Amino acid sequence: MFYQWEFILRYLTLKEHVIMLTVSKTVNASNKNPLSWNKFITIKNTSYEVCTNISYIPIRNLIITDYYKLSNAIVARMSNAHLHSLDISMCNIITDDCLFHMSTMRHLKHLNIAQCDRVTDVGLSHLSNMRLEHLNIRDCYAIGNNGVSHLSTMPIAHLDIGWCRNITNDGLANLSNMPLQYLSLERLNLITDNGIGHISNLQILNLNISMCQGITDDCIYHLSNMPLRALNLNRTGITNNGLDRISNALINTNIEYLYLIDCNVITDIGLDHLKYTHLRHLNISFCYDITDVGLSHLSNMALEYLNINSCYQITDVGLSYISNTYLKYVDIGWNENITDVGIFHISNMNLEHLDIVDCGNITDTGLWYLRNTSLTYLDISRHIQNDHITNRGLMHLNKTHLKTLNANGCCNITDNGIANLRASNQHFSKTLLEVSHYIRER
Repeated sequence: MFYQWEFILRYLTLKEHVIMLTVSKTVNASNKNPLSWNKFITIKNTSYEVCTNISYIPIRNLIITDYYKLSNAIVARMSNAHLHSLDISMCNIITDDCLFHMSTMRHLKHLNIAQCDRVTDVGLSHLSNMRLEHLNIRDCYAIGNNGVSHLSTMPIAHLDIGWCRNITNDGLANLSNMPLQYLSLERLNLITDNGIGHISNLQILNLNISMCQGITDDCIYHLSNMPLRALNLNRTGITNNGLDRISNALINTNIEYLYLIDCNVITDIGLDHLKYTHLRHLNISFCYDITDVGLSHLSNMALEYLNINSCYQITDVGLSYISNTYLKYVDIGWNENITDVGIFHISNMNLEHLDIVDCGNITDTGLWYLRNTSLTYLDISRHIQNDHITNRGLMHLNKTHLKTLNANGCCNITDNGIANLRASNQHFSKTLLEVSHYIRER
């Protein structure tokens, strides 16, 4: 009986759930089973009455969307709640006093107050005795080094302090003894390579230092003792020398994910330095100096994901160099140099996801080359007018395993073309085929 009620309760709002508790002994008994609350509940109507009831029912996870209705009084009424996770991000009503009331939530493990711009260092001091494991204070620009110092006593494994513009190297020194596994320092322009040195002995698995203007190649030396699995260097000053240091300093690590979006000084030489790493996921989109030669350096790597979106010097020849790799996800969007010949080169790969958005020289013939692939996602969307993909091209996909097709802006694809694609193969009748497109009937 309890399991039947638990199934029903999943579809009730919090207020409806509270009403059921007051009228049904069975529901009240089921309420004691934590499994019935093991979900995210999004409150769109944050009333004083509802938040008061939160203190008496074992809700685990709460996301408040109507944050403009929050107040210190409402948060105070929530202080005895059984919450494990609370998300009140983007709430500019939340103040340090609210965090004082939250400090009594003894079960709380995950807290997201990103973009709560009235929270200051004083607010974080109220949280210093909590046992938080996951904290997001991203873009709380009133928080500085003193605020970060109050985090050092907490067992935080996942911390996002990105865009907190007042945090400097001294602030990072306060993190040096924390059990961090994920750390985002995105766009902290006051930190430098020396700041990374303060956290060099942490056991971080995922580090995001994207858009940090003070970061140079020298920061790589400070990462050699970390068991990194993922490193985000997007829009930093990293150069070919920095990638050489990655290949040497991190050669014995398990780093698998490397993000180098818009690192404009990286060239083919930099990719040559990476060829002996253990990377599985590489994003070099918007690296405009990468050419076909650079892709040749990746040909013997065990990559499964490659994003070369907007690398406009890459041609069909470059795709031929990666045609025998283990790639499952490839994004070659926004490249007029890629043609049907390039699609032919990658058609024998075990691709599951292919993005060719705004590759204006790919035609129906290119889709014909994809007819026997194992693709489940294909993006052929267009923002430009020279579109050569038509309804006939879609019919080449009738024996694929597509689950998602994005055909936004394909002016030569019509409703009839989509309907024929759905009807042409029984597989589509058994599989969810989501088609997102702006098309017109013809």
